[in-house]
Amino acid sequence: MKYRDVFISYRRSDGLYPAYLLYDNLMDAHYSVFFDKKSMRAGEFPKQIEDAINHCKDFILLVTPDTFSKRIFKKDDWAKKEIEIALQRSDINILVIFTESIAFPKKLPKEIDNIRNFHSETIKDVSDLDELENRLFATYLKSSPNNFDKRDRCSIYDLSFGNEKERLKSQGGRYDAETQEILDKYLTKDKYVVLDVGCAQGFVTTQTYKKAKYKKVVGIDINKKGIEDAKETYKNKKFSFYQVDVEKEDFFEDMKNIMKQENIQGFDVISCFLVLHHLKDGFKAVKQLKTLLNKDGMLIIRGSDDGTKISYGDDGLIQKIIESSYQVDGMSDRNNGRKLYTWLVDAGYDSVRVHTNVTDTSSMTFEEKQGLFAVSFGYRINYFKRQLQANDDDESLTEFKNMENMLTKLESVFARNDFWYSLNRYICVGFKK
Repeated sequence: MKYRDVFISYRRSDGLYPAYLLYDNLMDAHYSVFFDKKSMRAGEFPKQIEDAINHCKDFILLVTPDTFSKRIFKKDDWAKKEIEIALQRSDINILVIFTESIAFPKKLPKEIDNIRNFHSETIKDVSDLDELENRLFATYLKSSPNNFDKRDRCSIYDLSFGNEKERLKSQGGRYDAETQEILDKYLTKDKYVVLDVGCAQGFVTTQTYKKAKYKKVVGIDINKKGIEDAKETYKNKKFSFYQVDVEKEDFFEDMKNIMKQENIQGFDVISCFLVLHHLKDGFKAVKQLKTLLNKDGMLIIRGSDDGTKISYGDDGLIQKIIESSYQVDGMSDRNNGRKLYTWLVDAGYDSVRVHTNVTDTSSMTFEEKQGLFAVSFGYRINYFKRQLQANDDDESLTEFKNMENMLTKLESVFARNDFWYSLNRYICVGFKK
């Protein structure tokens, strides 16, 4: 078992989603983290948990309203057991994070009552972790950031997922108008040379950059079949497509060869539309792409964020689907939208701006609602399908069926006139000076 520096303890009944966000923030800050839903491997659950706590440097107790419910007094309660194991170590650092304005109860089991004596912080909303991570992590953690292997967070997304090609076309068409508005706002000259990262089968690339002011457009994607389809479908000389892995060590060598072949010195525009959340390290990609930009060149990123999804009339079904999604192996980071501004600023981009657009179902037709459901939620079953194919066990089968049932139910909810759903979309722009 690979031991981690930071252990996250939480109550699953209401703490799974904030625990995932905490894990995500710690990972983005380059800490080595044990989070059971991402770090557990085959073998005995109790032993893995106990070993992880006994070998970590920092133990973070994430307190949600249900953490210290009556079950904390039960002998077999795992939230209690984790705290108890941590308290038995004299060399461990313990940090208590309250996610709401709550406090320790008057009475706790005597085995864990000493948890009151450790440093605690209250966070009103899980999104505040972005603002507080420097103070919390740098000040109160014994562990230090490092360059550990982040493969356990890597998305298993593949263009061959189900009807993914059709979904991408629908998604691209849905967002094209607002993308064009941003491009027209910032790009007022002619003869722009463009690099589109994550071009898939080329549909969005050709739709986005069809105007005459774009002189040359290079699309790159890791998916070989997608690039083959793009080359076969779009034979306009203005567009070129290449299979390239942005996260390969020889990425720059690949790009150098492509640029030489296309007679390109640098790019005026680099776009990443709903791509970065599939990468192992989105921030690293943002920094690397900057070197390919010409002076005054623009990076434009479209992100997504489950934290902006708001609904009423579904009895919490959407939240359950989101929380379940973060339990599956290889699910991409669907909370990246809020990170984009900081990523670009920290990477040295200039004049960074965030543009947002809101979509809601109040004025949509039945067909439009069904299309929005497919774009926002339908694809999630593919991750559970891949997990089932890889593991072929009862647990994976149960998770697949549960997600399938929830998505089927949500699709019918979307058809109701009294159901309301809204989401916010992000486009972040930065320039190289």
